[in-house]
This record gives sequence, C-alpha cells and structure tokens, in this order.
Amino acid sequence: MKWYKEVFLKCSDFFSTHLIRNKLSYQEELECRSKEKNRIVPTIMMHGTNGTRRSLGSMIKRLTKAKKAKKVMDIEVSKTGDITIDGELDYYNNGPAPLIQIIFKESNPTEWQQGMWLNDVLTKLQVEYGVVEVDFVGHSMGGITGLRYIVDHAHDFSAIQIRKLVCIGSPFNSEVVHESGITKYDCDENGPNHFHETYRYLKSYSERLPNSLRILNIYGDLKNGSKSDGVVSTSSARALKHIIEGKVNYYIEREVRGWRAQHSLLHENRQVDDLVAYFLWRK
Repeated sequence: MKWYKEVFLKCSDFFSTHLIRNKLSYQEELECRSKEKNRIVPTIMMHGTNGTRRSLGSMIKRLTKAKKAKKVMDIEVSKTGDITIDGELDYYNNGPAPLIQIIFKESNPTEWQQGMWLNDVLTKLQVEYGVVEVDFVGHSMGGITGLRYIVDHAHDFSAIQIRKLVCIGSPFNSEVVHESGITKYDCDENGPNHFHETYRYLKSYSERLPNSLRILNIYGDLKNGSKSDGVVSTSSARALKHIIEGKVNYYIEREVRGWRAQHSLLHENRQVDDLVAYFLWRK
C-alpha cells in the first residue's frame, strides 16, 4: 500500500501547485488588465507643409504651462527618411497627457511621401516602445496625412490605430482661395462641385474608416469675404464631412473667426488650444 500513498501525495502536490499557478496567473491577468485600462494614450503633434519645430511648438508650450499636456518625445525625420527619437514614454503616469512632436526636415514632401514617413514613425513607436494606439493633432497637411494613414492602415489590426483625430485648417479639397469667397471646389449639400486629388483619394477609400474614430475639424474664417483662413477655404476644410459621412459615428466642426483665424495663426490661437484640450482630454 506504500506505493499508493506515494502516488496520492505526488498527485496532491501536482494539483496544489497547478491550482496555485492558475490563481497567480489569474491575479497577474487582472493586474495586467487593470494596468492596461489606465494606460495613457500619447498624442502625436504634426505640422503641415513648410512646417518646423516652431509650428506647433507654441501650442505645446501653452498646453504644458496650463498642465493639460507635456511633450515627452521629439521625433525628427530627415530628408532621406532617417528617424531620430529623443525622449521616453511613461504610459502609466497620471500627470499631464504625453505629447510626441514629429518634425519633418523635408519642408515640402509629397502627400504620399509624408504618409509613408508617418507610417515608418508609428511602426518604430510600436516596435521599440510598445505603442498600440495614439491620438493625432495635425495642422494643415498634417491633418490630411493623419487621415490618409487611417484609410491606408485602419484595416491592418497589427498597425498602430489612431483613436482621435484633430484637423486644424486642413485642405481636404484644394488650397484654392478667392477674395470673392467663391471657387470651383466649393461644396454644396451633396459635396464638392469639383474633386481635388486629395479628396478623391480619401473618398475612394473612406469605407476603410473605423466607425469608432472620433474627429474634431477646426477651420478658420478671416471674415474678410474670402470665406477662408487666407490659405484654405472654409469649404475645402469642411469637405471632410463629405469624406467621412456615414462612416464615422462622431464628427464635430468648430469655426474660428477673425484675424487670429489666419492659417498660420490657428495653432497660435488659445481658442484652438481649448478646443483641442477638451476634445482629447476633457481638460
């Protein structure tokens, strides 16, 4: 009977160990889930054509001073596409929202090229820093690039996903402006009268947009009769709603008026700061 006793004891030890391991695994899983729930989503800040570090730099400084956000990382993309990263991410910091500023050293890349470089940057953030999703703020062409990334990669669940998109003065249907306030690219209730290639591309692939995407579209009107911010017409900026119509559940527009609504002053406007901060972080 001795061997029965030994077998019984070994089996008891095995099941006890197995139960303890299962219990620990379950506790670890709960802790991991709790930690992931509190994981902070970083916000990408991206300039437009001919932009520099200063383009969104002042906005970042104001958001930092107001303790609503804080820049934690600089990413520079050289003219040949080489990526340099300075800074670190702390996903579980309960402080201000972390901002990542992207600066392209090529001042006027094609829309396609800028989109490819953004994909390279986000892939690097995913592989080297474990980023799985981001919020995105883009001024002018930066907003176009953000939306283009989404339509190109939203169907790829292995890629970083953009959760919230903020477009500031983005030309979704040309940069044509006239002092009369009328251009051939103007929209009516059914959409643009003429399609710019940017609009055509984004509209063609809009079926790929996830309905969970949340979008804030900010545009300027100088109120000088041009119906524009001096570079982008209000109609071109608002053409976005015709691109995403029926595809995205949450979309809002906000118009900024007066001389501070000039294209290059939109990211220097405190009203814009407040709109961005509330939309992204409810601050």
